[in-house]
Amino acid sequence: MKRLLALAVALAMSLTSWPQAIVRASEGPVIKTVGNTMSLAGTHVCAIDSLGGVRCWGSNATPPFSGLTSNSVSQVSTGTGHACYILSATAQVSCVGSNTLGQTNIPPALGRVSNLSTGYSHTCVTTEANFVRCWGGSSGQASVPSDLGESSQVSAGAFHSCAVTLSGLVRCWGATTFGRSSVPSDLGKAIQVSAGGYHTCALTEIGSVRCWGLDTSSQSTVPSDMGQVVQISTGSEHTCALTQIGSVRCWGLDTSGQSTVPSDLGVATQVSVGSVLGSKSHSPNTCPS
Repeated sequence: MKRLLALAVALAMSLTSWPQAIVRASEGPVIKTVGNTMSLAGTHVCAIDSLGGVRCWGSNATPPFSGLTSNSVSQVSTGTGHACYILSATAQVSCVGSNTLGQTNIPPALGRVSNLSTGYSHTCVTTEANFVRCWGGSSGQASVPSDLGESSQVSAGAFHSCAVTLSGLVRCWGATTFGRSSVPSDLGKAIQVSAGGYHTCALTEIGSVRCWGLDTSSQSTVPSDMGQVVQISTGSEHTCALTQIGSVRCWGLDTSGQSTVPSDLGVATQVSVGSVLGSKSHSPNTCPS
């Protein structure tokens, strides 16, 4: 873990109730993680520090988050050139950065939000009333189906979005090329979905992983010896999973070592795959904790 900046999320089996953890990096500030408080894009990272402020670094990093005081932010998520966060006190969303496709134009009367996810150029949230709202984009990825109903989780991919309904069904919308939005009819009930660049993966209620969409780098080919899984994360052309025993498994494109899990990693609590983008040219990465 010392090889990577320790950006940790204490993952619980419930996707709507994540406990808090404090993790110290080998160098640098203390990072406080509450829910999805660490987020990686293709070439930059945003995290919440121990004072509740947002810090971003790397190339194409979003503008500074100004006016944020101690313990003011509970979650942060980064897109390609924008980032959004949830204010702790009000559960309201704020966004900064690029707005070329309206990805930072927060809908009026959005209300309180429980979690958020940013894609290449769009943003999605799940409200406290369990409804999904999205904005931005140009490929239909922000056009939430009118019959979606109440949902427990949403994931914004490069040019498509997916959600898990309260009944455990996975629904996807937006770009359809390579079948990334075509949920398998025999998927069954899921507890998590992760929309990547050109593929999608879901974690079923029995702890198995199913992926669909582009598979040119075997990013949608789940290893047969995976065993029970508790969390998944998809990138442009690779996928990672956290198993029940705390091991990280990755598969797919490995040109930059993004699918090669360090042999000395040990037990992890969360894994986050970077470069959830529409271009194969962005720098991929994987950060377990």
